[in-house]
Amino acid sequence: MACGRRLHLTRAITFLLTVLGTAIVVNIALLGSRNDRRLFSDTRPGGDQTMPERLTAHIRDLQNELENKRREIAEYKESMDVLVSARKPVEPKFRRLMDARREKLRVVNTDAPAGANGTVRQDPRYIGCRELEHIKVTGPAGSGYTKVVQKGKYNGVDVAMKSVAMSGHDMRLCLDTGMDHRDCSALANYKIVKEVALLQALAHPNIIKLLGYCFHGGEDGSVTSIMELGGPLDIINLLQASWEDRFRISLGLAQLLAHLNSSPIGPVALHDFKLQQFVLVDGEVKLADLDDADSYAPKCSEDSDCKLEFPGTSFQLSCWQGKCSSWSDKSNLYNAYRYFFVYLLPFEVPEALKPLVDEAMNKTATLQWSSEETAAHLERILGLYQSGAYLHRDGKSDMTGYKKVLQSDVPGVGDFDCLRSLSRGACAVSVFDAQEAASMCDSDAECKGFVLTSRKTWIGRPVAYFKNDVSSPVENSDTILYTKILAPT
Repeated sequence: MACGRRLHLTRAITFLLTVLGTAIVVNIALLGSRNDRRLFSDTRPGGDQTMPERLTAHIRDLQNELENKRREIAEYKESMDVLVSARKPVEPKFRRLMDARREKLRVVNTDAPAGANGTVRQDPRYIGCRELEHIKVTGPAGSGYTKVVQKGKYNGVDVAMKSVAMSGHDMRLCLDTGMDHRDCSALANYKIVKEVALLQALAHPNIIKLLGYCFHGGEDGSVTSIMELGGPLDIINLLQASWEDRFRISLGLAQLLAHLNSSPIGPVALHDFKLQQFVLVDGEVKLADLDDADSYAPKCSEDSDCKLEFPGTSFQLSCWQGKCSSWSDKSNLYNAYRYFFVYLLPFEVPEALKPLVDEAMNKTATLQWSSEETAAHLERILGLYQSGAYLHRDGKSDMTGYKKVLQSDVPGVGDFDCLRSLSRGACAVSVFDAQEAASMCDSDAECKGFVLTSRKTWIGRPVAYFKNDVSSPVENSDTILYTKILAPT
């Protein structure tokens, strides 16, 4: 019986420590939102990352407060063990510890600047409690340990709404400790509040966009957050995507991790790093769940305390000034490698880019690079691919082996499957220009010609459809047909 009570207590303390850490991150994020919005917006390479003195001092105060809470909980646990072993009645004190932080949790609407009289002026694009009433729920989008997500429509725009899953894992675990439903709900809602604050503080093209939120009131601190809606990442569909689209996802992830490593609240670690935490929005990968993110780095006294372990491998990091150096960044980067890069980058790579892609795979697999170095390397690959520099041309253009037919097409005729195709059932490949398409067609004995279309990929490269039959062309003002000129036999 005593063992069971200690187990419940351990679970509750773990949950409570998470909440206290959440409050610390939220307060740091909020201070930046209130005092220096530019601090959170200028996170590009070369941007000013210097923290104002008042922010640094506030962070130290919050860190000290967290340490005090940790000591208080440790002392409380010790006294609880004594009481349990003595079989004396125990009075739960979780509410006192939790309420000590409740009044400090504040999230502000950074899109609502102050008016001339000092009042908050509501941005018309911002979704608050009033607007929430006009969102039409269209169905479920997913659920997790803490939250449930619903899809909705607001002014013709698809949105996602997050709220606490009252029958979810975290609520059940909390209730098992003996806490009442109100306090457990308040604790679970802290995760949504934390995520709202982080979304405001860490805005980035590869983080889901916060559209608004609503504090419903009441003692349980009920909150609903509203954000842009993304589509789930499915590994089967990702493997069937073109290399160019898979490279886009890998590049976006690397840029996201570089952003998190230099964030205003310090390097941010994603502790629940998996495919389900990300979504696709118009082809761009975005982190959609931040409630398990924080800027905590393990403490250490020597290098041996800083072993970063993964299934089947581990990495030894260094101890620097009492903390494990680069812990968050290395953890994020290796997770990106094992969950994303290893599936997305090395297959169907344009031949000239293979050495650069192989280098990226090797350096991230062994954690020889930081996220910033990885992002810079992938950006270099993008530049070569987008500019055509990877073709290493001598300046001469030779299209003498092809007949050019303007405003002509062969739709639905002569299609065949090929590597790197953007479309199933056809050989549709992005090319730098007609000359590259001709070179690709020359390397395939089955190819009799190609159609250069006005369709563009996400980096502006035109799409060519390769054909094994070009005998029945039709008029199309948006395409150009190139047919092989066969040598006389």
